[in-house]
Amino acid sequence: MNPATETSLEHAERVQIKDLVRHHVHDLRNCINCANMEASLLGDSVTDPDMLESLASIRQQMMDMDKLASSFAKNFAHYPDPEDPTD
Repeated sequence: MNPATETSLEHAERVQIKDLVRHHVHDLRNCINCANMEASLLGDSVTDPDMLESLASIRQQMMDMDKLASSFAKNFAHYPDPEDPTD
């Protein structure tokens, strides 16, 4: 959308969408990172090669999810930022 033709309501909606997406992607990435850390710690105590292979697969899938979440958030990078309430 052309910012010059955007109404104030459209602008406000886009700000809210960007804020919502950023918030949820941030929360999702936190969960992914925690699960990845737990898998890493578990890998330190596992010696079974099959389990280590499964853990490596799980960690790779979590990295893929993290990339997807980041990619999704980038789709909204051009949306306007929320106004700074201190301005």
